[in-house]
Amino acid sequence: PIYHKYFTLEETNGLIQFYKTPLGRKTISAMPKMTQESIHASQVWAQSILPKYQQRVLDRFNQEGININQ
Repeated sequence: PIYHKYFTLEETNGLIQFYKTPLGRKTISAMPKMTQESIHASQVWAQSILPKYQQRVLDRFNQEGININQ
C-alpha cells in the first residue's frame, strides 16, 4: 500500500528491475550508511545555526515586550 501511494505499477516494476542491476544492488548496500551520514550532517548543521536563531527569537521577544523569564 505504501509503494502504491507514491508509485504506479509500472514505476514499481521499474524499481524492481533497477534493484536487480549492479548499481541497484550497490544503492541498496550503501543507502543505510548514506542515510546515517545524512542524519548526522543535518544534526551538526542544525546545532551550528541554533544559537543564531535562538538569539533572533529572544531579540524579537524583547522588541515585542515579551518577558519569557516569568
